[in-house]
Amino acid sequence: MAFDEIIHSHSHPARWPVMPDYTGFRKFASIRNPIDIIHSSVFSINALASEYIQRELKIDEHQIRRELALNKLTNPEFISGLIVFLKNYLDEFIPVIGQYDYLMRWEDLIQEPIGEIQRVAQAAGEPVNAEYAARVWSELDHRNLTRYHRHSFRRGLLNDWQFNVTNTHLKLFEDAGFGAYLEQFGYDPITFFDESDYTPDQRLIEEHIRRGEPYVENLDIDLITFAFNKTNFTPSPRFKFKHYPRQGAVEIEKSTLRDEALATGFMSRMAHISETVYRYLMELRLAATAATSGDESLLRELRISYKDIFSEWLGDRAEPMFSALTQSTSTNAPPRLVGSHSGYNIVSFCGTHYAVPQSLGPMDFSQLDLASLPAGVLAGRSHSEALDAIKMESKQ
Repeated sequence: MAFDEIIHSHSHPARWPVMPDYTGFRKFASIRNPIDIIHSSVFSINALASEYIQRELKIDEHQIRRELALNKLTNPEFISGLIVFLKNYLDEFIPVIGQYDYLMRWEDLIQEPIGEIQRVAQAAGEPVNAEYAARVWSELDHRNLTRYHRHSFRRGLLNDWQFNVTNTHLKLFEDAGFGAYLEQFGYDPITFFDESDYTPDQRLIEEHIRRGEPYVENLDIDLITFAFNKTNFTPSPRFKFKHYPRQGAVEIEKSTLRDEALATGFMSRMAHISETVYRYLMELRLAATAATSGDESLLRELRISYKDIFSEWLGDRAEPMFSALTQSTSTNAPPRLVGSHSGYNIVSFCGTHYAVPQSLGPMDFSQLDLASLPAGVLAGRSHSEALDAIKMESKQ
């Protein structure tokens, strides 16, 4: 049921260490110079803006990135909204730092990647040598590691913020108490620039701020709107957003929709759908757990109780989704891969769960003589018994 093997979050740092579901997990956190975090976020292109760029615009990505950043940096109230959000995060995070197994500074990874990877590995209980750490870094260094989001890459340059942030921004950081955060995490204190040494972009930014006119050259209003909509932003009252309270699992935090009926209609429709899907997934989790122990009755019941609902929503596409739920443990059912653990694939076939060493390569169970399986194949009456067999084998 977990999409990612490693759970990753940008919010609620105090919640994760105390959640019962993750009591046995190792927990890691990372930090970056808080000023640089804000700077990085204004150069980031979120998924909504990225899709619009790919579909509608034929402009150089680097030009778009710079001009969107200029649009945000020339709007002090927007920067203040980013600062308030980050301040709230840091105020929640600092008291619980000790509940994390390791805190990594982004700058340490950039400056000394091999050593920092080794320190992270040590904290994870899986120490690695320098050669292995170098190989890991070669696969990460300045790469876009997201699955579908083309424009997520941001420049990983130390102190790059000093070429775009101006004294106006530094005063906002100072007034928000960021000096204490810089000291907490071992960064240099806030030092104001000599404005005679400003870069061309810094001079451009200050000029627009003095005029009270955010930079909009070469940017259309739709792109600005899409790029503006980031979750790590706390708006001041001047930003006339409307908030719609949660219905079910749906909440509209910041809306500029002029069609009230569209917003409320969407929420009322999706609230029911989201609740149904959530309930289905919770029941599917229980049914899947039972099925790994050989009891597939809950899966069959699930198909019956939800078939009409999903058929109404999805039409013909509902049938393939439910096809897996009709498989049974009868002798006519084909072998099914139901999991993997410690170098073994776990295959359910004819009411037995087989743990097959992955080193044996591809294997078609339907063509094998189950009375004389290859050496190393383990068996159990359920998924949990197969796991127990693997553990016993590893101890020998």
